Amino acid sequence: MTAVFLHGLNVLTYGHSIYQFYSDKNLTLKQKLWGTLPRAFGMLVDVSILRKLDLNLKTVVSPGINGVIIPLVDTVAKEESFRDALCTVLPNLARLSTGEESAMLISSLIDKRQIFKKQYEHIEKIYNYYKLTTISLSNPEKVPERIQEEKAKFLRYLKTQENQPGVIKETMQDYQNIINNVSADSFGSIPYCYINRPEFTKRKCRISKELVREAVVVREISLPIYYECDKLSGWYKHERRPPPAWPKSIPFNRDVIVVDKTETAQITEALQNALDQTQNNPEELEAIKIGFLAVQEVLKEFYTT
Repeated sequence: MTAVFLHGLNVLTYGHSIYQFYSDKNLTLKQKLWGTLPRAFGMLVDVSILRKLDLNLKTVVSPGINGVIIPLVDTVAKEESFRDALCTVLPNLARLSTGEESAMLISSLIDKRQIFKKQYEHIEKIYNYYKLTTISLSNPEKVPERIQEEKAKFLRYLKTQENQPGVIKETMQDYQNIINNVSADSFGSIPYCYINRPEFTKRKCRISKELVREAVVVREISLPIYYECDKLSGWYKHERRPPPAWPKSIPFNRDVIVVDKTETAQITEALQNALDQTQNNPEELEAIKIGFLAVQEVLKEFYTT
């Protein structure tokens, strides 16, 4: 009697699940068909079990549809990752083929996958940030030597930086943006490859000593004093005292932390000019590509040592 009730409940569940699939406005007709077919088949199997046409269906086919086929088909239908589906399917396959003990072992390992994931998070970072890019370069025989030269320069620069993982990631992204001809508005800072250009070095933040991208300018003296807006805001939040080089005659409060739109527009224009010059100069663009490959090597070594 219990078995009859359970399989009757399965039939109702399949019917409700089919209705949910067809009511989902986010799914296409093809996706709805993918999700409906295994459920319709499962409904037929459970109806057959209720009619006692084949008792083997009760122990193998019905659980197989519920625990294996449907999770996998749903993943295809909804275009989702197979990772979660496999975490459901593997224990069910083990339960059907080798017994409960193997299923429990697999379930236990899956439950601990977050622990394993934390141990290898750096592999995911490499996957996200160390994606090889197909780059066409002249004089391929000289490329390895040039990469090592740029790598050595970047490593010297990296030693002066506090947040080294962030600097590597940002530099990689900047190189990719330059290669892809992205506009200056997309850059939150002056790219590493432009840090020695005079149009940028004339504006350095008195807090970070880095080149300014969004400028806060103190002009009540003969020579302007520059601060990066984010750095100045952070200084005010944590220090509440005047930052380095702040004039004694000017009160330091929240009201003075305002982006100088004119100065920042000039920086953006200078950056766009630099980007355009790079795109129009094959040798300079190739140097950017070499730099990109060099930072890729630094990234790989950083996460594997």
